[in-house]
Amino acid sequence: MVHPGPWPIDLSVSHFIQAFQPAWLTVIVKIISFITAPEFYCSLGLVAVVWLWRRQHRRRAYFISGLLLGNAFIPLLKWIFQRPRPSPSLVHVYQHVGLSSFPSGHAIGIVILIAVLYVLNRHTVRRHFLSHMVMGVIVVACVGYSRIFLGVHWISDVFAGYVFGLLWVGTVFWIGKKYI
Repeated sequence: MVHPGPWPIDLSVSHFIQAFQPAWLTVIVKIISFITAPEFYCSLGLVAVVWLWRRQHRRRAYFISGLLLGNAFIPLLKWIFQRPRPSPSLVHVYQHVGLSSFPSGHAIGIVILIAVLYVLNRHTVRRHFLSHMVMGVIVVACVGYSRIFLGVHWISDVFAGYVFGLLWVGTVFWIGKKYI
């Protein structure tokens, strides 16, 4: 399935976000992009799974493994949709990356990462639910912003990533609710 090019909203949002690109913000956005890359945090997630397993927290280890498994679908979804990434003729492209654009793997991944952090810190999160929710929303928004700022995704790619991530997390929580 070949996905169409950018929609008018994609171009409008990209141009709006890319209108302000000072060097200091570019550095911050690149750092956000690096630490929220699925390859980076999945490695840390696997360390957490091994640590939980060794400390006899096997249910939580299985649960986090299930959440992290959602990242395995990113290449498949990109292959199915084959939407081209933003081109330098349309927006400023800071990073040239492979694969297709739709959906954003970083957007899927950050939703999954927030869920993993919830599972690892669920008692603290429950006591301070509102502040943790606000922080989570800010982090998720920053990741989406970074993908558009760097010219590697359209806003529709980012929102599709959020939706897939939420569907995956919701499914894992629904299936595994008795285990956590």
